Amino acid sequence: MGITSLYYFCLLAVGISIYYIIPKKCRWVWILVLSVGYFLTTGSALLLLFPVLQTGAAYLSGIGMDKAGDGEEAQNSKKGWMLTGVTGNLICLVICKYLNFGLYTYNGFIDLFNIDAQPLDIIRIAVPIGMSFYTLSLIGYVLDIYYGGIEAERDPLRLLTYSMYFPAIVSGPILRYGDIGKSLFEGHSYDHKQITFGLQRIFWGCFKVLVISSRLNGITAPVFGNSGEYSSLTLMLAALAFVMELYTNFSGSIDIIMGASECLGIKLPENFNSPFLSKSVQEFWRRWHITLGDWVKVFIFYPLLRTEYFRELPARLKKGLSDKLPGRLSTGFSKKTAKTVTTFTAMFILWLSVGLWHGGSWKYLVGSGILHWFYILLEETGEPLWSKLRAPFKGRVGAFVLRVWQSVRTYLLISIAFVFFNSGSLRAGFSMLADMIANGSEGMNASALIAGKDAVILIFSLLILSAVDLAHTLTDVREWIAARPLPVRWIIYYALIFMVILLGNYGPGYDAAEFIYRGF
Repeated sequence: MGITSLYYFCLLAVGISIYYIIPKKCRWVWILVLSVGYFLTTGSALLLLFPVLQTGAAYLSGIGMDKAGDGEEAQNSKKGWMLTGVTGNLICLVICKYLNFGLYTYNGFIDLFNIDAQPLDIIRIAVPIGMSFYTLSLIGYVLDIYYGGIEAERDPLRLLTYSMYFPAIVSGPILRYGDIGKSLFEGHSYDHKQITFGLQRIFWGCFKVLVISSRLNGITAPVFGNSGEYSSLTLMLAALAFVMELYTNFSGSIDIIMGASECLGIKLPENFNSPFLSKSVQEFWRRWHITLGDWVKVFIFYPLLRTEYFRELPARLKKGLSDKLPGRLSTGFSKKTAKTVTTFTAMFILWLSVGLWHGGSWKYLVGSGILHWFYILLEETGEPLWSKLRAPFKGRVGAFVLRVWQSVRTYLLISIAFVFFNSGSLRAGFSMLADMIANGSEGMNASALIAGKDAVILIFSLLILSAVDLAHTLTDVREWIAARPLPVRWIIYYALIFMVILLGNYGPGYDAAEFIYRGF
């Protein structure tokens, strides 16, 4: 059941109506019923075992840590329970998503170097919807208890409600129990403004997905499927278009999720903040998939830097790791450089984790991980040079030109990385980048991919999206609309509704809600 389908909206309408009718103390149970019901519509009932078993592992781990007490022996027990909860969840994730990683690596190696060998068959495994999202939410729950941030939940059904919360299980955001737990279980009173705002956000998400992302997919899918048949300019345009397709697809699904949750009175953490206004790749990732970035920083990056190895690494780098190693590794770094190397080593592990989270394939490790680490490394280490290049841009006009260039440059760098994300394999990604240079004007051009009417609709819709994103940096757009006179408000509402209904791409045989992040 896609979240832009009529069935999903019927489920929401019935679910929200009953939610506000039943007693407050029972409302979280109704959310659990809706969550299990929705999960069962997305695949085999056997897949329900995964979230149930993973939640059970997190629940037992939390209870065990709570009962461990104080003292050195208790701390060892607490650590054991923490490792049990984290490992139990990771095992399920590895079984479903990473068993094929070695096979993909072997097949990719023989394909890349044209080795005469038989590729290995890939193991076909059914993956529960949103597994990567709820797994990180549960691991975060266990680690938050271990570090003393929250207390363990005593009711296993409440924890299952948290892990399977039906709006967020589709494609996030990644939840933290300390942020959402109280709101999820307290039961909320009917609030007309809240319902109105929630519906507005749902329609805005549908606009992004059905009107913009689906049309962009008509451009990107054929090109990425066979890059050799298209001209260099068309390949470049497709790479640029895919970033916007992914943004409208993913952020649009998040808008629908946030709106549905808002109708229930439950506030979820934001996942996007106008990412294309970013001046650097580092800033881009503070604005894009925010909850994933926060999660890896809190539970991977900072704990790594606190380990004994990373605490001692700067001193070792200052002395030199070994006199048998070449260059600075033997003679030692300066204090500042040693600290920088330590930070970027931990950051490399962080970005490997981000790449792996997206999938057990080298295209994700490169396109969603290592390449972004490399960009940030260049940004940070090259700052003295970049500051000199920025120096001539003075005054309002210069500052504006510089800001536009920085945003455009960031978009271009992200587009190159996401070529790998959307390609069939790592080699296919490199081939497409090579074809951008080698194909020249030979091959089909962009006009063959989109009709004139659709091109006009797409341009007009992108202008609306850009205007709203810019306005969002200055004010709360929904509050601004709410402050307008009644006729103005309804003109805006009807315009949005009719654009979705009349301009949206959907119908028999077309699944507009097949979100790119749905399988993660």
